[in-house]
Amino acid sequence: MKNLVAQYKNYCIYNVGQEYLFDVVKFVIFENYKHHSRVETVENIDEEIRSIYEEELSFAETSQIYVAEDNDQRMIGCIRVFRWDKKILLPIHKIFKINPLNYIQETLKSSFWHVGRFAVDTCVDISSVCLFKKLMMYRILSQYKLFLTQPKIFQNAPLNIE
Repeated sequence: MKNLVAQYKNYCIYNVGQEYLFDVVKFVIFENYKHHSRVETVENIDEEIRSIYEEELSFAETSQIYVAEDNDQRMIGCIRVFRWDKKILLPIHKIFKINPLNYIQETLKSSFWHVGRFAVDTCVDISSVCLFKKLMMYRILSQYKLFLTQPKIFQNAPLNIE
């Protein structure tokens, strides 16, 4: 699945299916290394891609994935969101040993959504901040549309705005 969400002068944003998950994981890992590492080559990168891809597959059933592609259909940004069942360990718990359930208010009717695999290529002629904001906006917009069509999912959910 690849549905056009928005079209701009230099790129398009799509809502994509699970068949794009491997490409999203690969893109995120390479962008993370490009932005956060001084190492030119990374040992075991294939193992890291495989491991994170398998982790993402466990979230895939309730995931929504958005990708931005330039006019040459090259991925330049992505974001993934999924409805968390509070059973699967989130990356923040695995990596930093932070259990989100210790920090959030919860009721029986609460629903929690995890936003992750957020990456933007800063080596393109598009504002990375602008692209970042647009990906987040379309992610939130999809949640809003879900709220309008399926309000029971959000019934009695706490609203934590700071």
